[in-house]
Amino acid sequence: MIHRVWSGLAAVGSALILFAVAAGSPIPVLAALCALAVAEMAWGLWQLRDDGFRAPRAVLGGVALVAALGAVLFGLRILALIPFAALLVLSWGIALAAAVELRAKRTARSDGRSSRSRRSGRAGPLLAALGSGALIVAAITTPALASTDPGALAAPHGASLHDHR
Repeated sequence: MIHRVWSGLAAVGSALILFAVAAGSPIPVLAALCALAVAEMAWGLWQLRDDGFRAPRAVLGGVALVAALGAVLFGLRILALIPFAALLVLSWGIALAAAVELRAKRTARSDGRSSRSRRSGRAGPLLAALGSGALIVAAITTPALASTDPGALAAPHGASLHDHR
């Protein structure tokens, strides 16, 4: 269960980084990044909503695409080091969860069991997974968002741009 929740949160964090990088990119790059970010956000929310791990093989392909695109954008200096590193960490976390799920399905199939997990009925483990996963993803995503062009142009938190007397 934890790997399913964390992979959904990681996909949402990765999509946010892709949207931020897209906002400061040339039009062709913007279109590609937005399409990829929408797909990743949709999958992440679907993953958080549903009980099972969704499309693990397709997820592995999507992770490879995000990593390759990130490497190209990093090489072209469209993507800074911190957002690139954050995308890689989040993407590899998603890939690890997909690999765990594929392994569990293969093991369950060879043992003749159902690979679909049952709901535990207890909210504690789910809340713990959501809370800890959100903290981890926020700790990775926040510095990456601040290192993008839109993040660099954002007003500092807690500061006022107006003279209030």
